Amino acid sequence: MKRYEIIQEIFVPCNGDLVQNQRTIQERMLISPERYVRGLYKNERGASYLHNTWGGSSVYEVVFDAGGKHRYIFTEL
Repeated sequence: MKRYEIIQEIFVPCNGDLVQNQRTIQERMLISPERYVRGLYKNERGASYLHNTWGGSSVYEVVFDAGGKHRYIFTEL
């Protein structure tokens, strides 16, 4: 297991802006960031998962059919 800083951001479906006060930061011990994100939304139908890297961090986005988007940025500590 590795320790990660996780930044979660929630975006507004209608305009794509970051929802005010909807950014959280936490630290967790995880086996896999992808496994963690997919586990959060395992019962969600119509969710697409995107993965990218940015500045040495792993970025996972969950995009919903209704237009909402949640972004998770994982930085290994």
